[in-house]
Amino acid sequence: MRKKDVDEIDFKMINLLAEDAGITNRQLAEQLGLSDSPTLARYKNLFRKGILTGIKAKVNEGYFGYKQSWTGLYVLHGALPIFLPAKLKAIPLVKRIAVLSGKNVGNTTFLLIEYGSKEGSENKEADAITDLVLPYLVFSHHFEIQEEMLHREIILPH
Repeated sequence: MRKKDVDEIDFKMINLLAEDAGITNRQLAEQLGLSDSPTLARYKNLFRKGILTGIKAKVNEGYFGYKQSWTGLYVLHGALPIFLPAKLKAIPLVKRIAVLSGKNVGNTTFLLIEYGSKEGSENKEADAITDLVLPYLVFSHHFEIQEEMLHREIILPH
């Protein structure tokens, strides 16, 4: 797929859908300056071409009692065992792990761990993460998100 297969209206539709996946065909048509039928045809064509692959719903996990946290860890460059990310992923509420290294983080590797924790279980999850990374730790940060800002993106089939 090349960019020439997508025109300005398609790009505008993609941006509108990325901003609000729940937008109706009528609302899309109005914002694109088209009628309903061509808007729906373009929408289906974007899926047919594989440009759009799904629709995302944002779920407020805070509603279910989950709290989102991030722990950022600096470990000595070259000291991060290759098995550590896999062990961290095995912790049930770990959502994502990013490993960054290079001259911008000095002689360290930065490990960012995103995890959700149920009320009352956060210490258990944090302890499991700490137990795994403590032997390699140089410095750490812990961040939390307010409940009303907690959302996860879930890709739904179209």
